[in-house]
Amino acid sequence: MSIKEKGISLIEIILVAAVVMVLTLLLGTVPSAMSSINKSRHNSIAREIAAKQIEYLKRQPYINLAEGVNSFADINLDKLSGSSSSYEIKACSASVCTNGEDVKEVKVSVFWNEVKEPSKVEFTTLIYAGGIGQ
Repeated sequence: MSIKEKGISLIEIILVAAVVMVLTLLLGTVPSAMSSINKSRHNSIAREIAAKQIEYLKRQPYINLAEGVNSFADINLDKLSGSSSSYEIKACSASVCTNGEDVKEVKVSVFWNEVKEPSKVEFTTLIYAGGIGQ
């Protein structure tokens, strides 16, 4: 006696539900992962810009490092949305330069807008008379 049953078995329903759940979980994490990748890429670009500017300033004659805040341009700033960049040069604080060394503190900042929030990278270094390029 052969009876052909029509319909879907319980195992088939469970397998389909499991596949749908796995696909939903995978697709739900893609936007978050893409956002993290973009944020990391932008942060790397900003760090590269700031590091390049610090190296440029280190090669300048010490006497030409005037105190104050200045903006600077870099071709890679176009890769960051709403970006700007600046550096500040000031005399070394007495708490750091305790022996009256001829040193200037340089802070380089790169600002840009991520999707939901403003972001920035700041590097600070000391440049002394007689250093690189002097």
